[in-house]
Amino acid sequence: MEYLISNYDLIDVVLKVCKYTWINRRAGGAYVVTRLDMFFIYNGWLLKGIDCTSAVISNGTSNHHPIILRLDSHVNYVLIHFCLNVAWVEEGVKDLIIKVWKTSVQGSPYFLWESKVYIVKKSLRKSLKETYRPLGKKVRSY
Repeated sequence: MEYLISNYDLIDVVLKVCKYTWINRRAGGAYVVTRLDMFFIYNGWLLKGIDCTSAVISNGTSNHHPIILRLDSHVNYVLIHFCLNVAWVEEGVKDLIIKVWKTSVQGSPYFLWESKVYIVKKSLRKSLKETYRPLGKKVRSY
């Protein structure tokens, strides 16, 4: 379990009200309480402005206290329309993406994904500027 938590950059969402989720309702030395239910969230969610809280649901007559997770985003997302850039279908772009994607990056799987997408994006921008900027200068000079 510790391996998964550390490798995937997860955080345990601590219960605010009730520390344990199961009680055996016995007295004396036979009394047992434990935390059976847990939530783990990706640390990157907190960095993106997502607020995570957990709450205990009323247990009624059961020994078990179920919990719920609430995620609230304070970020206003803007819809971005997709536009195809003609340069993306030209020869060499696929090879550039494959070459850049093979770059070695260390970290959690989510960090690897984010880093490689960023590196590919940066490389594509650089390549497009080198390819199409001279054309723009020629057109403006007339």
